[in-house]
Amino acid sequence: MKVTEISTGLFNGCGFGVLRIQQFCKGHHRLRYTEKVTDMDPSNAYDFHTWEIFYNVYQGLMGYPAGKTNLVPNLAEKYEVVDGGKGYVFTLRSGVKFSDGSDFDANVVKWTIDRVTRLKGDPSWLDTDFVDSVEVVDKNKVKFILKNPVAYFPHWWQPPPTTL
Repeated sequence: MKVTEISTGLFNGCGFGVLRIQQFCKGHHRLRYTEKVTDMDPSNAYDFHTWEIFYNVYQGLMGYPAGKTNLVPNLAEKYEVVDGGKGYVFTLRSGVKFSDGSDFDANVVKWTIDRVTRLKGDPSWLDTDFVDSVEVVDKNKVKFILKNPVAYFPHWWQPPPTTL
């Protein structure tokens, strides 16, 4: 049996749940899996075991607290439904940094979604089937313009490939 070990100190963040958990993300954490990791790029991987790793190293705009089923803001502070349900404006948490010290802002969110669309990896349909375009409103606000209203759209912002 092959064991895959990944040190989360190498990745963008300690995503062990909702953002508030960052206080515990000091040093390295090891995740061990017996299954094959297909691709460490959330824009390409579309399998259960790899996504389990992503849930432990990346974070979404929204999230679920450990052991709960209620959706809560994570990298976003809040969101607003606009344009009759065809638009969602997410207000992002300010002061969030990636592990390399670079800022997390609306430009990063737009770049991430544009990249998922451009790469056309297996999970890209999760974005391309619903999102028409992404606009940067300001440094801490990003607007998603949908092809059609989607009531569960905020839930889309917790799994890969929409993690950051």
